[in-house]
Amino acid sequence: MKKKLMTLITVAIISELAAITVVFYLFSYFLKDETIVNAVSADTKNVLPGYSSIYSNRKSAAENSQSEKNHIDGRNIIEAYIDFVGDRVIIKEDLYFKVPDRTEGNDINHVSNENDINCTSAVDKVYLYIPSLNAADTTIKNIFSNNDIINSELNGMVLEIQLNRSRQDNPAGQVQNTDREISNTYISIDFEILLNNSTGTISRSCNGKCVYLANFLATPAVFAGETPVFMDKTSFGDPYIYDMNNYYITFKTDKDMEIYAPGIKEGIQNPTGNTREVSFTAKNLRDFSAVILNGEHDIHIEKVKNTNIYYINSSKANDYVREAFLFAVEKIGPYPYDKLFVVKADIHPLKGMEFSNMVFLSDKCFTNKEDLQRVAYHEVFHQWFYGIIGTNQINEPFLDEGMVNYLSMKLMNDNFGNTFDSRFLDMTLRDYGSRNDYYKLAYTDAAVFMANIHQKMGDDFYKLLQKIYNDKKFTILYYNEFEEYLRQFSRGGY
Repeated sequence: MKKKLMTLITVAIISELAAITVVFYLFSYFLKDETIVNAVSADTKNVLPGYSSIYSNRKSAAENSQSEKNHIDGRNIIEAYIDFVGDRVIIKEDLYFKVPDRTEGNDINHVSNENDINCTSAVDKVYLYIPSLNAADTTIKNIFSNNDIINSELNGMVLEIQLNRSRQDNPAGQVQNTDREISNTYISIDFEILLNNSTGTISRSCNGKCVYLANFLATPAVFAGETPVFMDKTSFGDPYIYDMNNYYITFKTDKDMEIYAPGIKEGIQNPTGNTREVSFTAKNLRDFSAVILNGEHDIHIEKVKNTNIYYINSSKANDYVREAFLFAVEKIGPYPYDKLFVVKADIHPLKGMEFSNMVFLSDKCFTNKEDLQRVAYHEVFHQWFYGIIGTNQINEPFLDEGMVNYLSMKLMNDNFGNTFDSRFLDMTLRDYGSRNDYYKLAYTDAAVFMANIHQKMGDDFYKLLQKIYNDKKFTILYYNEFEEYLRQFSRGGY
């Protein structure tokens, strides 16, 4: 009996030791992937409190999702899950993108330890735009990466993330060629946005019946060569620049709410209780915007060419939208998307705002026919110069604003002078001292500049726009490139 008792005790002890060993192993396994996140700002609205225990699961799920999408067309991938709690928009977002190598301190092919020829390392910075900071209170909660995060810092609307990347050699012991391009960068970010009340492009309006979400997702920074273009907060102008991205966005809302957004809308995923989930797949867009409606609204749909135009409380603008749309298709090039949303919105002090596949027209415009016509023309033309053909709205704001303002004035048969103040050619958005100076120079004087070009070129002006459309659609047109197009046309090169 005593012998049996000793045997049972021994087995129990061995079992306990085995269990402890397994727990220790699992703990060590997850700990080694832990990514520490530092506070990025003394401003309590924008702090990153640290590592979240959900990182490993999210990383695994995200990597599987990335594998399925596989960067087929080379676009950045942005996935987000969006929930609402009162006036807070809670966002869990995963981003996959490429950035030019920003190696600091080490050559990217330098072996970190001469006794360890199988490992190389490099320190790189990646940059994310947090555009919602320009329009609403935004709090960053957590941030993760598939590489070790050494440090992160929020400057203006740009989150700078310093990564330590480890690379493995190939079996022959040769360092793999990175081609000065780093792929498979994965960043996951959790943040919250506080909706404004009844005004702006990120707000709850219409007596609580509308939620507007625009320029609200974290987005990989644009690089001009190997130099990132930085966003700054501003009270006027459009401090936004984006490459083309593929979006996979899921909303969780009250079951009675209707969501309008670009892309393919998936069916409701098993609604339970008072909530439901709706997903959108929107490819080849610069930004992703959404309008969430509750209650009765005036929704009118009209097909123009191959595009369904959705008028959301904005039917009075349909004649002007159609005119500008058809003019742009004829003079510039086809609209490559099957949806365009025109939204009457409370966005004071703005009169209008452009987004990919969506425009906002201020409700104030609907009380004045000429204002509505002018703003509708302007914002529809932005679908071509901003949406399809990107521009640097931060460092060259006159290029798209001058172009679309000229086309709008042309369509309205406005009279143009021949003189303009050319200072706008050398001014970034930061250089404008006031809203009035910005609109006078970047809009009015730049429009007269475009009118002068049209006058000199005659009918070749529209051939110029068509050439730019064919060459630069889905990319970004910089002013030096625009000048080269002008030189080529003047020499008869096209």
